[in-house]
Amino acid sequence: MARGLRRSLCPRSVSLRLISLRAALGAAALWAAVMPGRVVRAEFELRRVVGGLNQPTYVTQAPGDDRYLYIVERAGSGGGTLGDIIRYDTVTRNRSTFLDLSGSLVQDGGAFVMAFHPDYATNGRFYVTSMVGATNHLDEFRVVGGTPQFQRTLLQYNNPRTQHTITWTGFKPGASGAERNWLYVNTGDGGIQADENGFTNRGQDPKSVFGKVLRLDVDPAAPDAYPGDNNKNFAIPAANPFAADTTGKLKEVFMTGFRSPWRASFDRATGDMYVGDVGFNTKEEISFNKNDAGFNSGRDYGWALREGTIPNPAPGKGGPSPGSLNPIYERNHFDFTSITGGYVYRGPVPELQGKYFFADFVSGKILALDFDRNTDPATFNGSTAGIIDVTDMTDLLGGGSISNPVSFGEDNAGNLYIVKFGDGFFPPLGTGEVYQIVYVPEPAGAALALVVAGGLMLRRRRGR
Repeated sequence: MARGLRRSLCPRSVSLRLISLRAALGAAALWAAVMPGRVVRAEFELRRVVGGLNQPTYVTQAPGDDRYLYIVERAGSGGGTLGDIIRYDTVTRNRSTFLDLSGSLVQDGGAFVMAFHPDYATNGRFYVTSMVGATNHLDEFRVVGGTPQFQRTLLQYNNPRTQHTITWTGFKPGASGAERNWLYVNTGDGGIQADENGFTNRGQDPKSVFGKVLRLDVDPAAPDAYPGDNNKNFAIPAANPFAADTTGKLKEVFMTGFRSPWRASFDRATGDMYVGDVGFNTKEEISFNKNDAGFNSGRDYGWALREGTIPNPAPGKGGPSPGSLNPIYERNHFDFTSITGGYVYRGPVPELQGKYFFADFVSGKILALDFDRNTDPATFNGSTAGIIDVTDMTDLLGGGSISNPVSFGEDNAGNLYIVKFGDGFFPPLGTGEVYQIVYVPEPAGAALALVVAGGLMLRRRRGR
C-alpha cells in the first residue's frame, strides 16, 4: 500500500475509494487501524463522461472556456475516412462536430492531437496533427465567426511507413512573452523496425525530422525560417539549441533520440516536460526534461543506439551513446508493452498531487509515478534514481474497465481525463469513451459517524 493510498473493497466498482490517513480525523485513523482494509470515505472516483466515440485519441479544453471538452476522433463515421473533433457540452451533455477533417485513413494514421494557442480566446488559433495516407501533417486553424477555418500547414513530410508519426503537440503552460507562441511537436522515427533492412538511426541525427521533439515559433508575424519550402511554415525560437547552426542541423529540433514518443505533457506547476516513448521489443520508457535553462537545451535520449537503459537489442544496432540521458523510469515488456504518456496531476484531489499518470495501451495498466525533479540527471537509471513511489492504479481505476487507454487529458482546472480508444487495436466504431477522475470531498462529520458505527459493530462481534 503506497503513500497513504488505501484500496476500496467495493467489488466490481469503477469508483476509486481512497482516503489520506494524514488528513483523516484521529478517530478515523484509529478505526482504520483496528479494521484493516476498510475505507472511511472516497476522496475521488472515476466517472464516464461520454461514450459512443469513434476511436478517440485525445481530449482537451480551450483556454478560458470551462464548459466544453474537445475530443479528437481518429476515424470518421464511415470508418475509412479521417476523423473529426467533437465539442462536448459538459452542462447539457450534447455533442456537436467542431471540425471535420478530410482524407483517407490507413493503419496508424488519422487524427491524433489538437492544441489550443494560449491566447485562443482572442486569436482563435488551434493546431491539429494527423497522418493522411503516409503524409504527416501539422496544421493551423482559426475560428472566424464561430467557424474553424484552415490557415496554413506548419509542417508536412512523408513517413517511410504508416507508423511512428507526429504523435503530440502542445504549448508550455504559463509561458509569457514570445514563448507563448512556441509550439512543441513529437515526431516518431518513421516506423522501420530496428531488425529490418532499411533501418537507420534517424532519432539521434539532428539533420533528420524523425524521432524528435521539435519547437516551432508559430507567431504569424514572425519571419518564415524556410521561405522556399511550402511544407515548412514557421519561425525558429532563438533559444533552440541549433538556432544558429550552419551545418545542416534542423533549427527546429529541441530534443533528439526518440522512437515513438506517444504523448508528452508539461507539469503545469513546474513547466517540466515528460515524454512517454514506445520501445522496440524490450523497454517502455518515460523521459524527463526539467524546466531549467541549464538542463533542457539539446538533450538526447538515446534511441536508436539505446533502448531505455540498455543497448538497442537488434543485432549490430546498439551500443554506448555518450552524453545521452537515461529515462527516469522504464518497464520491461513482460507486463507493459506500449506506453501512453500522461500528465502530472494538478487537479483538486489532494492525495494525487504531483503524481505523473501513464498507462499501457495493450494491458490497460494505469500507473502513477512520484519523481523528485531535483534529481541529478547524470544518475537517471530508469528504476530508482529520483523515484519516490510507483503506484499501480489499475484496479483502483475501474479494474481494467478502461481497455486500450490511448491518451490522457487535462481541463482548465487540472482535472485528469483518460481516453479509452475502444475494444482492441482497431476497435469497432462507437466503442470509445472518455473518463474523468472526479473529486468527492469528505462530508463534515461523516468519518466520525462511521468510526462510531464501526466501533459498535466491533463490540457486538466480540460479545458473541
